[in-house]
Amino acid sequence: MLRSFGCKAKRRADQGRSRRRAPQTGSHLLASSLAGANSSCRAILFSCLTRVETMNQALQLLLERTSSPRLQQPAPSAEQLELLFRAALCAPDHGQIRPWRFLVVEGQGLVELGELYASALLQNNPAASTEQLRRAQAMPLRAPMIIVLIACLQEHPKVPEFEQIIAAGCAGHGILLAAQAMGLGAFWRSGEFCNNAVVANGLGLQENEKLIGFMYLGTPSQPAKPASRPAPAAFVGHWPPPGLEPTRPQA
Repeated sequence: MLRSFGCKAKRRADQGRSRRRAPQTGSHLLASSLAGANSSCRAILFSCLTRVETMNQALQLLLERTSSPRLQQPAPSAEQLELLFRAALCAPDHGQIRPWRFLVVEGQGLVELGELYASALLQNNPAASTEQLRRAQAMPLRAPMIIVLIACLQEHPKVPEFEQIIAAGCAGHGILLAAQAMGLGAFWRSGEFCNNAVVANGLGLQENEKLIGFMYLGTPSQPAKPASRPAPAAFVGHWPPPGLEPTRPQA
């Protein structure tokens, strides 16, 4: 009788411990399975675990992306710059027409870009003050490198102009994400000089090209503040609305 009671008590205790045990994630389950698996199964499980971790890192990068307005030396290295542009070229591109190009500005080029800004300001506003001109000249000096983002618009029977501009914007977003993944700081600026004919001509844009932004790049001088994100529900709806059927054409 005592033996039977002891077995029941042990089962109850085991069940209680099972209920109290914290739930395991997919990564934990895969990791715990590696120890008892044979070599071929272990390779498959390890591959799955790697994919799960990579997915989690990618999602974390997307959800935690922030801009870094305060940048300092060093600028991206040649190897990092190559990766930034490879990321840009992975943007969605209907028709594979590559409707973008980029200009890298650094060193003395930043000073000359500031002079171009000042010239554009003076042409649009001949009464601009010395302080306004000084601020225009200093704008490109906020970062050790700037990538000029340019949409190259082409005549295409299936890809309208607005879609090409969106594709170029996606390429810029790829640069932003890749920069953060490598520990760099990036800040996408536009402003009055992004839609200025003097600046566009000075940068050598053709008639079919459009400035879509200036990507400031460098090393963050301080940690970026986490950005507040609104709830997705405020921007998401469903169609047709509940209780309303879509109108169908008469047969």
